[in-house]
Amino acid sequence: MEPAEAARYWEANAETWTRQARAGHNVYRDALNTPAFLAMLPSAGGSPLK
Repeated sequence: MEPAEAARYWEANAETWTRQARAGHNVYRDALNTPAFLAMLPSAGGSPLK
């Protein structure tokens, strides 16, 4: 698949994906990806992120 074709598919699905993710249906992102990403970030001030 060419990048332009992948982009078209992504854009066509973006609204539905956003609605579903905001409704709490993206459990892997919420339970795994986001916490792992936040754990990698440096502290923004006095206390580390948890």
